[in-house]
Amino acid sequence: AFAAEFSSETEEVEGVASGVQFGEGEITLSLGIDFNRASSTMLMKAGIVDGKYNFNFGDKYLSLAATIRGFEEGGLVCETVPQYGED
Repeated sequence: AFAAEFSSETEEVEGVASGVQFGEGEITLSLGIDFNRASSTMLMKAGIVDGKYNFNFGDKYLSLAATIRGFEEGGLVCETVPQYGED
């Protein structure tokens, strides 16, 4: 039921794929985003990534660092593949 609920939250967002694996004492959630297909607005509205969107001025940006930081503050352990340094 948990896997189905997690997948259903992302299945309607184009360019997003998700998966759930259960191991001994842990659950691994994976989330893949094709940034060439996914809409940044939909990613932000779905709560998948953090960013800023200003409808009045058309300003928008995504922040992978803020997204991961938010997940970690919520108690998740995050790993990005491949590994990128923060600029």
